[in-house]
Amino acid sequence: MPMVGSVAELWRFPVKFMKGEQLQEVRVTEQGVSGDRAYALIDADAGKVVGAKSVKLFPDILACQAAFVARPRAEGEIPPVRIDLPNGTSVTSDSSDVDRALPARCFL
Repeated sequence: MPMVGSVAELWRFPVKFMKGEQLQEVRVTEQGVSGDRAYALIDADAGKVVGAKSVKLFPDILACQAAFVARPRAEGEIPPVRIDLPNGTSVTSDSSDVDRALPARCFL
């Protein structure tokens, strides 16, 4: 078979609409890359997942970067993520103050 392409980089985005993490290898399941978009932000006012239409309400979300604190496994719970915020601080998804650290009106 002729080669039709090559992979230059592998990325996973643990939290929908946040910057992700570059990886050396990934596990691909029937659902896609393991851990990709495992978390999402919820607009507290609307009660909906923050999506493309709501990014204007939460412009800082695109400046946040998320990475798993441990490798996700096919079985068991999804591990927490570390979220690096635009102001230079970080918070983990299992922290008691994660919702307060995220952009206003959002929770994980």
